Amino acid sequence: MEQKPASTEDHSLGRELRVGLLGLGMAAGLIAIFLLIMSVLAQIIHQHFGGSLPFFLDRG
Repeated sequence: MEQKPASTEDHSLGRELRVGLLGLGMAAGLIAIFLLIMSVLAQIIHQHFGGSLPFFLDRG
């Protein structure tokens, strides 16, 4: 019988979970950064155009 060459890839459940959690963490981090940037931009726009927004965009 021929021996199979040793696989260099580790497909253990622990490794797959770590990779999956790392991906979820990166996605959550990118979403948080996006929301932070959008919040800052919204505040800047509100301060700059506070009284001149159209009625459907004006909250005040």
